[in-house]
Amino acid sequence: MNRRPPFLMTQDEAVPPKEAARRVRLSVDTIRRLNAKHGIGRQMGPGSPIEVSMPAVLMLRRGDHQAL
Repeated sequence: MNRRPPFLMTQDEAVPPKEAARRVRLSVDTIRRLNAKHGIGRQMGPGSPIEVSMPAVLMLRRGDHQAL
């Protein structure tokens, strides 16, 4: 099992995938794929909601992989 450590982010920048998708006009599935590929989110425990880093989503949306 290849588990990543939780992505560090402040509470202010953590948003649910649905909110991130709405803000950047992508599908929720795309946000989930970005999280799976780049590890830009966290889930604090089994059954808890997933949160993604909005700044990280914006970096990926703009193609700025180096900033990530």
